[in-house]
Amino acid sequence: LISSSKDVARRNKDESRGAGTGLGTANFDTDEEAENFRLSLGTKFIKFCVSLVKLNIRNPYCAIPYMSDYKEPWTDERFYKHFNITKEEQAVIEKEIEKYS
Repeated sequence: LISSSKDVARRNKDESRGAGTGLGTANFDTDEEAENFRLSLGTKFIKFCVSLVKLNIRNPYCAIPYMSDYKEPWTDERFYKHFNITKEEQAVIEKEIEKYS
């Protein structure tokens, strides 16, 4: 995962090395934040982002926006508001994701 500042996002931070345990992971201060991140991966918005770049069985983590705050759950509605997604664009996203349901 890549943050908006192009840093690799990490989880399970190893304080002795000052880095996370590997690429494609992310650091969170609390279990609640980690769970909110995990739940965000199930939103139609995130599934749509992934569908734009997915070419094979591997999950393209580069397509997942890494938000700076996971203290509150990220829902489709919250993503739409944050990224100023119009009602028409929301309809396109939801129609596209229906193909995969």
